Amino acid sequence: KNLLNMIDELGQPTFFATASAADTMCPHLHKLIVQWGGLAGTEKDPFRPNLADTTIQSIKSANLNDFPAIASWFWDKKTDLVHQRFSVLWHRQQKQLEMLMVIQFIITQNSL
Repeated sequence: KNLLNMIDELGQPTFFATASAADTMCPHLHKLIVQWGGLAGTEKDPFRPNLADTTIQSIKSANLNDFPAIASWFWDKKTDLVHQRFSVLWHRQQKQLEMLMVIQFIITQNSL
């Protein structure tokens, strides 16, 4: 409901991201948890060979509960990177638009 109110007040977003239960599916996050948590080769390592899918999901969920700070840091950094990337793209597009306007002005002036 708050999201709909924001859209009504601010307009439709041009970029939208949300965190969800997909945290259990992100291999980069879980590799980081295994590495930083010192879990490689232990029973808490979801990348051990020959594990059933249900076991892998159970381990990943438990690791998220055990290492919430790593998950939070990961998503903060990922959000920062996305923001920086879109910010760079925005500035690049802005500069290109400014150059097009200058070129159009020069052509218009020369044709008068």
